[in-house]
Amino acid sequence: MEKNQSKHVCVVGAGPSGLVAARELKREGHNVVVFEQNHDVGGQWLYNPNVENEDPLGRDNTLEVHSSVYASLRLFTPREVMGYTDFPFVVKEGGDRDTRSYWSLLKALVANH
Repeated sequence: MEKNQSKHVCVVGAGPSGLVAARELKREGHNVVVFEQNHDVGGQWLYNPNVENEDPLGRDNTLEVHSSVYASLRLFTPREVMGYTDFPFVVKEGGDRDTRSYWSLLKALVANH
């Protein structure tokens, strides 16, 4: 592709990977549209406490179920792995290292790019 040739690009999913893909495509000069089925960004990191289905087998696929994130989730993953090279998941001085604030990082990534 020529360096100055801009394309119209669709990114499906506004989770961590989709957001970074959209950001990098935009940096390269493309016109980017992101489609997300949920009400907000976050993908699997978008917590939803409203679960209609208590069936662990999920036999009724018309009901809303939550993502793999739950209210008391704690990860034993280094924060360096959770961030991006130019947008790290860094705790502010005296701040909490609670991984539940990762969704806030994704929101800030969208707001700043």
